[in-house]
Amino acid sequence: AAARSDNTNEWRASRGDGIDLSPDLLAIVRDSSGFALFLREVALLRLPDIEDWITARSQRSDEERLVFNLNLTNLMTLHGLVVRPNPGSSSAAAGLLYRSRFNSAVRYSIGSMVLDLNTIEHALLRSKLSGVTFNYIGFIGRVVRPFPPTDPRSLMALDHPTPLLTFGLCAATVSSPSLFVFRDPKLVYQELEVLAAVYLGDNLRIGTLKTGSNSGSNSGS
Repeated sequence: AAARSDNTNEWRASRGDGIDLSPDLLAIVRDSSGFALFLREVALLRLPDIEDWITARSQRSDEERLVFNLNLTNLMTLHGLVVRPNPGSSSAAAGLLYRSRFNSAVRYSIGSMVLDLNTIEHALLRSKLSGVTFNYIGFIGRVVRPFPPTDPRSLMALDHPTPLLTFGLCAATVSSPSLFVFRDPKLVYQELEVLAAVYLGDNLRIGTLKTGSNSGSNSGS
C-alpha cells in the first residue's frame, strides 16, 4: 500500500506499479498454501455477523461503506483473475466481452447476500451518480439499476455520489489504476484525490497544437 502523503511524487514512488498477471505466476498462486489460507479467510464473509455489520446503515458512515466496497471490488477482481485468468483477446470487442462476462461471473456471498462485480460497482458504489448505469458500453452492456429499499443489499449503497471512486478501482488491466488498499475511512476521500492526481499525471498528456501558415485556413481565399 502506498504511504499516505499529499506529495504525489512520494506516493508514486512508494506504491509499487503493476501486477504480474502472467499465467505461470497465477498458476503458482492458485496452487500455493497462501491461496488456500486466503480462501478460508474469504469464506468468513459468509458469516451473519459480517452482513449485520455492513447492513447496519444507521451505524455505518458513507466513508465506511465506500472503503468496504472499494476493497471488496479489488479483492474480488484479483481473486477472479487467479481462478479465471484472461485467455487473451484477439480484438477489442473480444476483450470487452471477456470483461463483461468476468464481472458477472465473479461473485461473493456476504452473509446471505450475493454480489457480483457489476452489482457492487454500479448498484452500490455508483448508485447515486445516475439512475441507471451500464456495466459496459455497446451491445454487450447490461443495465444495472440501484436496489429497491426492500432489498437488504441497498443498505450497502452509498448515500452520496463519489465521482473519484474510479481511481480507487483496480481492474488489473494495462489502463486501470494501480491496486491500492484503503484502510482508514477518514482518509478515503483524500486518498482518492491523490490516486486521481497520480493516475492523470502518469497517463494524461497535454500538448500544444502547432499550426503552420497553410493549415487550418477558413478564409475562403
